Amino acid sequence: CENGNELSIAAEIGVLKAGAVFVPIIPSYPQERVQFISTDCDAKLLIDEDFYTDIAKYISKDNSTNSSECGMDFNPVPPLKEKVMIVYTSGSTGHPKGVVYDIAAYNMSVCRLATHFEDLPTLNFCSFAPMAFIAHMLEYAAVYACGGTTHITSDEVRMNPVKLERYYRDYRISVGFISSKLYCMFKQELPDLKRIILGGEKICNFDPKDMNVTVIYAQTEATDISSYQIDIAREEAFIGTPLPGTEIYILDEQGHDVGFMKEGEICAKGIYPRSYLNLPEETGKTFEETEDGYLQAFQYTKDQIAYFKGAFDFWYDRSFLSRRRNRLSLYS
Repeated sequence: CENGNELSIAAEIGVLKAGAVFVPIIPSYPQERVQFISTDCDAKLLIDEDFYTDIAKYISKDNSTNSSECGMDFNPVPPLKEKVMIVYTSGSTGHPKGVVYDIAAYNMSVCRLATHFEDLPTLNFCSFAPMAFIAHMLEYAAVYACGGTTHITSDEVRMNPVKLERYYRDYRISVGFISSKLYCMFKQELPDLKRIILGGEKICNFDPKDMNVTVIYAQTEATDISSYQIDIAREEAFIGTPLPGTEIYILDEQGHDVGFMKEGEICAKGIYPRSYLNLPEETGKTFEETEDGYLQAFQYTKDQIAYFKGAFDFWYDRSFLSRRRNRLSLYS
């Protein structure tokens, strides 16, 4: 259970180092969702506040973890196709679907996301997304891979622009994952802030000025497909170019490349998740393993776009309700 504190991060790292599978759940979720996820993934151990309080019972006398108590078979060096994390979708189209990340997909996602921080001399990152969302890989794993520090703010601070701005200033935040509307409410100059990262939401009356603003296009099924830097004032977010190791295709219903001025589905190819948990039929509709590259997957995003004038005009489909009917653009 992700309670939004440092213990949750320590627990996730511990589970991964133990060779087990990590499934994030937020305690405030409706009980029906929590129960569904726990049953669907066949959870062996619930890491909650009681776990931290009684952690001594999971430790043997020689200070090694008691695997029989945890219900886990330790495998410190898992093969590349071994599951390491399952992240559940919002469930807006029915029951939540568990997206399976094996160690190859997890590592490649972290490497791709880390490219957003490589040019920064100081990496003080302020988190924003709930820890059960796929964005936590950007906010924690990718930051740690670059030797940075992640600041975990409370809901009270995170949703209050005055308090959040003060936090940015007092703790000299250099990178923030934040909504454009919230950032526009900041009143003071923040000299330490070098980069803002957006999740592709619709942008209204947003002028980046001298700020480096990066938009990332991603889904639960793929933490990162493309990104784009906003360099002038725009009313719409631009999704951007494929990240390293990723190819983007725009296909029609027959799986053929669309032509000029025609709509199609955006599809991504790379080392990404290749299945939903316990859903072979849904897996077949979304993921397709490729024949020309080990571990690579071809992913159908269900997002519709139209190609014209060298750009992709982009409409979000049903992936996230907060994105529905937002019109964005994707430059090739």
